[in-house]
Amino acid sequence: MIAQTGEKRSGAAPDTSTMWEQGLKGFVVSSGFAMFAPAGTPKPLLDRVHAAMVKALNDPAVKDNLAKQGAEVIASTPEQHDKFNRTEIAKWIKVAREAGIEPE
Repeated sequence: MIAQTGEKRSGAAPDTSTMWEQGLKGFVVSSGFAMFAPAGTPKPLLDRVHAAMVKALNDPAVKDNLAKQGAEVIASTPEQHDKFNRTEIAKWIKVAREAGIEPE
C-alpha cells in the first residue's frame, strides 16, 4: 500500500501515510456501513435499534474484529449520519461536475 485515503491513518496500517500527508490536501475518500429505515419510522423504534447497534459495535470482540479489518467504529447518531451523507453527496456531485462526468 502506498497511501491511505482516510482522514487519518488506519490502526490496521499505522505506518502508511494518508494522501493528505503525502501532499494532496483535502483528498479524503472514505466508506462506511449504516442501517437505514423508511421515512416515517417512529422515533422510539429508531432509538431502540440505534441503541442496540451502538451496544453491539462497542462490544470489545466486535470492535477488535473490525479493527483488524481496518475499520473504525464510529456509531454516530442518525442525525450525524444524515449530515455525513448529505456532505458526501454534495462533495461527489461537485467532483463529478468538475470532471465533466455526466449521468448515463
